[in-house]
Amino acid sequence: MRIQIEDWADKNLTYNAIELMTEAVMCYKVGASRAAFLLSYLAFKTTIRERVLGAVKPDTIDDKCWEEQIINPLDNDNKWEEKLNAIVAASKQDGKGEGAVFRFTNYERIKNRYEYWKNVRNSCAHAKGEHITSCTVEQFWNYMQDDISEFYVLGGRVYLFDRLMYSYKYFITVGEEKLRYILKDIALVYKRNTIQCFENFYEKNKTCLMLNKSNIGFWTTVIDTDNELIREAFVDFLYQHIDSFIEWYENFPKIFVFMVSRHKTFIQEWLMPYLENGYYIEENTFWKLLVEVLGVDSNLVNLDKITNNYNRFRMIEKIELQQMELAVLHKNKVFKKFLYNAGKEYFFNDANSHWSYYAYDSNMCDMFPEKCFEYVEWDIDVVEKINLSYRELEESDNMRGNPDSKNNASIRRNSYDRIIAKYNNEIVQIIEDNNKDLNEYKFVKCSLQKQNLV
Repeated sequence: MRIQIEDWADKNLTYNAIELMTEAVMCYKVGASRAAFLLSYLAFKTTIRERVLGAVKPDTIDDKCWEEQIINPLDNDNKWEEKLNAIVAASKQDGKGEGAVFRFTNYERIKNRYEYWKNVRNSCAHAKGEHITSCTVEQFWNYMQDDISEFYVLGGRVYLFDRLMYSYKYFITVGEEKLRYILKDIALVYKRNTIQCFENFYEKNKTCLMLNKSNIGFWTTVIDTDNELIREAFVDFLYQHIDSFIEWYENFPKIFVFMVSRHKTFIQEWLMPYLENGYYIEENTFWKLLVEVLGVDSNLVNLDKITNNYNRFRMIEKIELQQMELAVLHKNKVFKKFLYNAGKEYFFNDANSHWSYYAYDSNMCDMFPEKCFEYVEWDIDVVEKINLSYRELEESDNMRGNPDSKNNASIRRNSYDRIIAKYNNEIVQIIEDNNKDLNEYKFVKCSLQKQNLV
């Protein structure tokens, strides 16, 4: 059975150290406590070693010292442990040379604890009678989890923040794998305050949330992380800059689920007012977000308000949804509501309504309701609506004398005829399913006969 330290090691140790910890846990499980302790200790120090070897030289250490006194000895398999012990021992506030590599939050405490476990290891390795049990191993694991975040060049936070900035600026060169390691270390050091790292990042680069070709790879790595702390911190950070949400959703649709899981009021507080009040949004993004919200809870959506907005109705022109997504909209009769609310004037057939509807500067036209009929939830009510509107159209046309007004009536009639012809099978089937007769729908029937469809 997998134990907690294995999951922790996978997230917080370097690659080579993880292999050592895997062996250590195997020894622990079979009761080989001495081997388990020695391998765990080596994994701990290997992680620190590789962090320093992979670090950028701090400005407080000159090039010669960094290479000759720190990097070269640590890169030597015969000298690195001794050198690492010396670096830790030399560490102090305002230290110079190797004493400036680490910046501990509490120098005395960190160095004393490091020294204690170094002595335990030496006694264990050299058979000096040190009593090593499973409790010893577990105590060391606790120590390792508590203190390993201290062992970063320049103390962790400053260094990792600089590396994050560097990775953002040069992501194409740095690459995903290196950024993933940096994110893993950030989660380890910042812990539950990881959001502060992103806030500091934003303060240094106010345009970082504006997605473009140069930063999309960087943010993809952040969004796709399997590190829960990083993901939660980033979602919380984005919530603080919620005006960027729509752009982020268009590039990373999964951000909706992340946001809702972290901030339960997000939909009511921000998203629905945005959709309901007609703010600009790309067509298919609107439909997908509406599906998302309806999928969470249809009670969160004021469909009457949304479907009364003609600009939203015009978005019917561009729908790129899967069948399962369309099914959500059909379940809530979204298209019928749009047709009856924002598209209601399509069914107004007096001369004055036609003048305003077909006016040169009108934003309304028959194309949008006709498109809506492609998706509408057909029922007997829709059939009756068409029949009644057709009757009112004919009655109004018979009273018109103005050629332009009669032309408007002809335009509307042609539109109705196109709909009746295109969906004649649906119309006839619905009439039959409701135990009614086509003769009851005189104007629908006349349109079908005129087009030789019955």
